[in-house]
Amino acid sequence: MHSIQSNRINYISIENIYFLLSKALIHMPFFSIYLSQKGISEKDIILFFSIYPISILILEIPAGLVSDFFGNLKSLRLGKFITLIATAIFIYFDNIFSLFLCQILWALGDSMISGSDQSFFYRRCKDKKINYEQFSKTSSSFVWMGICISFAASYLFSSLNIEYVFYCFLFISLVSFIITIIINDNCISENKEKNKSIASVFGSIANNMKSKNLSLFIIISSLTISFLSSVYLLIQPLMEEINISGDKNGIYYFIATLFAFIAPKLSFIYNKFNLKSNISFIMFNMLVSVCIFIISFSGSVFYFILSFSLFRFMWGLAYPIINININDMVKDEDSRATVFSFYSMSCNLIQFLIIFLVSIKDADVSNSIFIISVFLFIINILLILLIKTFKLI
Repeated sequence: MHSIQSNRINYISIENIYFLLSKALIHMPFFSIYLSQKGISEKDIILFFSIYPISILILEIPAGLVSDFFGNLKSLRLGKFITLIATAIFIYFDNIFSLFLCQILWALGDSMISGSDQSFFYRRCKDKKINYEQFSKTSSSFVWMGICISFAASYLFSSLNIEYVFYCFLFISLVSFIITIIINDNCISENKEKNKSIASVFGSIANNMKSKNLSLFIIISSLTISFLSSVYLLIQPLMEEINISGDKNGIYYFIATLFAFIAPKLSFIYNKFNLKSNISFIMFNMLVSVCIFIISFSGSVFYFILSFSLFRFMWGLAYPIINININDMVKDEDSRATVFSFYSMSCNLIQFLIIFLVSIKDADVSNSIFIISVFLFIINILLILLIKTFKLI
């Protein structure tokens, strides 16, 4: 009994390290600064950033199918390896072709990882009889902790050579890849994958997507994350618009992300609002729209930090429950990763459309955020009416 418990603790510890490093990325301004130092024009930098979401939209579903067909752990390892290669290309090569190639490789690596990790860890928790719901909340806190560390580091590195930050990112990518290699050998004995045919995987997808609850939840949760992500991309220009941007940006991001780190630990909130219900999650989305609405009226440092922290807190609450709900609603194991790929693709598609619409409108950032909040609120009202009218639940 003692050895079993010890293995569980060791397993969770290694998983926590994985999640701590999984999102410990430097925030967007560093990419722009680094590309400028390489002599890349502003027009090419904008094109550079646009390649990633387009690549994700194209690669997400094929990557999910590969994961389900060949195995989640193999796909996870391959995704981490591709990310490592992409980071090295980004650091060591200066020509436009290489930089665009690394964005496509980053998108491919992230696509291989996005469905594979949650599917893999869910199955491992079941095999080891670990409470997946608690595991997901704990791992989510470690994800946000990693992001907190990256923002703190971005503030500390801002006065040093920016290239050092990317070398840190390269080291993190290497460690993450090594963890995926040792996980299976030291902690968890992965069951042999069933012999799958392409027909069985596609049949499994059809079976899973027949579930009204699952399909509806993917739509609702995609709205949540895509709107949160879209507004997050507008935070930096909003800070510049209201004149609170400067060398302390990393600190503002760090403070706000601390609230996202705390959120998954507050189990009483999940119990009180029953976020596993689709209707409850729609109501949660309406609260998210209110948070976005509040951000649009930021006019001072204190008010901005307060509203941005609330915004991040809501994101922290949503992150684990989405993974938990999708995993619980998937009934056919053969396409679990592909279902997550559908969710990820939906998030990126909606986010791409929002940012595209915002970019073609000649409106200031605060007004754009205000419009986004109203739009999200209206969509959720329409979803409730749709559910009630057609009895979708």
